[in-house]
Amino acid sequence: MIILAYVLAFGLTFTIGVLLSGVIAFIPSLIHAYIYKEKNGFWTSFFCGGLECFALLMLSIWIFSWFNFQLPLLYVIIITLANLSNNYYRIKNRSNYTSELGYLVGELIGFPAIYTNLVQSDFIAYSFI
Repeated sequence: MIILAYVLAFGLTFTIGVLLSGVIAFIPSLIHAYIYKEKNGFWTSFFCGGLECFALLMLSIWIFSWFNFQLPLLYVIIITLANLSNNYYRIKNRSNYTSELGYLVGELIGFPAIYTNLVQSDFIAYSFI
């Protein structure tokens, strides 16, 4: 059952979750571009990357709760590596390097920080697998 939870959470997180977090990240990016009349910088993308981490982890917690499991650390490591590999590819192929670097650093810090905060606040219980 845990394998089904992993597969379903990973599949839904990267389809529905990325669309949802894209909308969440689009709003601050749009406001920044409208106010400052420039491309997103490092800090705007860093903030948006953190928002994406929060949305993806909350969606994952919800999906794991369908199977009466807590969000495991192994899943957080897997989703972090998947997002970082995607962001590394985007840094190499997109023109706005500072913005893509902001997303990469924001997600590199965001996933472990948010998971740690959720465990410490007893929102979820710690489990590795």
